[in-house]
Amino acid sequence: MATVDPSLVAHLPLFAGFSAEELGEILREARSVRFPKNSAVFEQGEDAHSFFVLLHGHVRASKTTPTGEQVVVRYVATGETFGVATAIGLPRYPATATAVSPKAGTGPMSRISSAMPAPAAARPACRRAISASGWCASRSPG
Repeated sequence: MATVDPSLVAHLPLFAGFSAEELGEILREARSVRFPKNSAVFEQGEDAHSFFVLLHGHVRASKTTPTGEQVVVRYVATGETFGVATAIGLPRYPATATAVSPKAGTGPMSRISSAMPAPAAARPACRRAISASGWCASRSPG
């Protein structure tokens, strides 16, 4: 796994306002990972351990309903973040993320949470935005 070049993500809203040094520290443990087409990046209900920044390609987010129906709730495009469950107070991923053809950079959630100023203050707005997109149509199982 290769490290994530800060210049690939510095322009993204999630990383806006950080100095080069701060961004370097946030990304210190981040790795660039290729996921084969149709492979799961993470599964619904799995313990949330990382956030993801899609560097190239697309990811499909889907939820399995209590009746067993699979519903696509979001398509993630290049430059978008996903898998931010821990940042909004969820211990598990609320949906399954499947690679359509991406190269995603991933880093430990703790690095983002500790680097962001007052992450708890941003949770309500994050939760509303994610809920509105259907990503968190319900709390994760478990």
